[in-house]
Amino acid sequence: MFKEPLISVIIPVYNSARTLDKCIESIANQSYKNWELILVDSYSKDATPQIIMKWVKHLGKEKCKYYNVTKKHRQQNVISVLHRRKAVSYSFLIAINIYRLQHLRNA
Repeated sequence: MFKEPLISVIIPVYNSARTLDKCIESIANQSYKNWELILVDSYSKDATPQIIMKWVKHLGKEKCKYYNVTKKHRQQNVISVLHRRKAVSYSFLIAINIYRLQHLRNA
């Protein structure tokens, strides 16, 4: 059976509680199923960490990964995380965006 290539969806966030839930939901509802979600937070002061943890629990730690890094080193840490992934493709998203149902399938 053919296995679809893994796509890593990376979302850097900071104080994104207002929009993050809908953003992650749009990933969770994708018709393309072989994806992983990587959330890179910069020590948000709002409810962002709680929203992320809710999704980590809902999706599982294999599907949803959470990294908390300083703003100063965020770019370096995102690059470091990507080097350890096995994805064939990457999709960067900001927390105010929402993917259409077929977005990853058509990427």
